[in-house]
Amino acid sequence: MPLQLCPVELQDFDELASHATTYPPGEDLTGLPTPICCIVTTKEEAAARLAFHFNKQRTRFVGDPTVRYMKVIDTDNPNPIISIARWHFYPNGYDFEAEIPWEMHIPTPELQPSIPQDFNIPAHNHFLRSRDGARTSWVPANAPC
Repeated sequence: MPLQLCPVELQDFDELASHATTYPPGEDLTGLPTPICCIVTTKEEAAARLAFHFNKQRTRFVGDPTVRYMKVIDTDNPNPIISIARWHFYPNGYDFEAEIPWEMHIPTPELQPSIPQDFNIPAHNHFLRSRDGARTSWVPANAPC
């Protein structure tokens, strides 16, 4: 099982969403708090959750200048991505009001059809707003981080 660390590429989001067809429901790479707010028990539910989650990540990959994604691949595996990580660099410091929209799911009429059934959007948004709102207690103001 040779492993490699590589930058994520745009097409990787399709592979990540396809994990629902390969792995048991819930054994995927969705990030917290999504697995807590959108519990899956079937492959169909897992596919809907993965598509929704990784569409959001794809949008962020394309549009958020602070974000960096890396993946770990198993070069012997036909579905080689076994892990993914996202982190940010804020050259002018972290600005909660500017950054929190990237985290929130706002159920607009356009987004509504893609939201998985029973996804607890209010809980998801609360967890991330609480987490990111606390950053001012440990991230220095107006300093790169």
